[in-house]
Amino acid sequence: MSGLAYVNGAISSIEEARVSVEDRGLQFGDSVYEVVHFERGRYFRLGPHLERLARSLQAIDLAPPLPLAEIAEEAQRLLATSGLTQGVLYIQVTRGTAARQHAFPRGARPTLIMTLREAPPPDEGLATRGARLITHPDLRWARCDIKTTALLANVLAREQAARAGAEEALLYRPEGTITECTAANFFAVIDGVVRTHPADTWILQGVTRAAVLDLCRALEIPCREVALRLSDLPAAAEAFITSTGIQVLPVGQIDQEWRRAPGEVTARLRQAYRELVQRETGVP
Repeated sequence: MSGLAYVNGAISSIEEARVSVEDRGLQFGDSVYEVVHFERGRYFRLGPHLERLARSLQAIDLAPPLPLAEIAEEAQRLLATSGLTQGVLYIQVTRGTAARQHAFPRGARPTLIMTLREAPPPDEGLATRGARLITHPDLRWARCDIKTTALLANVLAREQAARAGAEEALLYRPEGTITECTAANFFAVIDGVVRTHPADTWILQGVTRAAVLDLCRALEIPCREVALRLSDLPAAAEAFITSTGIQVLPVGQIDQEWRRAPGEVTARLRQAYRELVQRETGVP
């Protein structure tokens, strides 16, 4: 079975799942989401993902469709039904179905959507050479800490990266401050210190990002949450990006000017992260 969908309690194949054409997630992007990794039939850090989902819902003034504990139970039910062992869980909550108008509808019930799909393990070939990035102006709204499905600016930047033969776009503000990538947090190693943008409204506070910072502290690797600028990149000996799907991925090239081989700090964190995932999904 390649994947399953869940819509408001009903489980079906992904192809058979349906939501209304007047669902506000479709009409306005009035919805938030999470993506959770699983291996050996166990979710990795489902709790922190659901906590962030709750923060996103609160930020858009939307009550959760179920208590978090019940969403977790339904996610476990979906996984057990699927029989899948490795892949990703996608969770989306929309404001529900109503006639199209900008103001919040009265009486609409939130829509809870989940899909479960197989996914391959991280690409070791890509990790060996390092991902290619292009720099791109950050044209997103000012609440990037909310994991909303309104991702058009991210999509357009990622398409520019794809057309340039790159895996990701590294976003920067008008004054040159680097924020993050379209679907990943960005880290640079400068003078032996791992640096990444502070967890404010300009970036998504990634679950993987938080785990990596914890690993830095556990491994006694110096780390700082400090804004980086494009002008800081030449001093970076290493760079890497993180997300649920790619985990810890070295960066080998940014535009045409910055080229580096994957470095020792990145390799240590990549290995430590893999070991963390394995421990928490059942490998002794």
